[in-house]
Amino acid sequence: MCDKLLRFWLAFLWLCLSVLALQAEEQERWYLISESELRSIETSLERLEADRRSWESQARELRSEAGNLNSQLAGERERYRTLEQYFNRYEREQSMLLSLKNGEVAGLEQKAADETMRADSYKKKMVLAIVGAALMAVVTVFSIVRGFLWK
Repeated sequence: MCDKLLRFWLAFLWLCLSVLALQAEEQERWYLISESELRSIETSLERLEADRRSWESQARELRSEAGNLNSQLAGERERYRTLEQYFNRYEREQSMLLSLKNGEVAGLEQKAADETMRADSYKKKMVLAIVGAALMAVVTVFSIVRGFLWK
């Protein structure tokens, strides 16, 4: 009898542990859905999958376009650097030409000032010569008139 009782308790214990193990294993619940609900869910899944593929396609196109724009930007930056170098060289040349022209202008202005000073000096000499000649003429006329009057 003890042996049967022990077997009974072991069987009962095994049954309890099995029920507990089955409950621990049950993680999700099962629900019954209709066929129309299943079709609606499948349609939604297909639409979501199509949307995902569309977005992935758009993302690939955008990456490709970004790559093209980046290469165009790199080309434009290179052209900008080249144009900037040409402009800087042109600006230096124009600055040097302007400096040379300013030097020529300054030289011509100095020459004009020298010529003006020389002309002014010549005018003064001429005025003195004319004044001297006029004085000599007056003195001569005065001497002649005095000689006639006193004779």
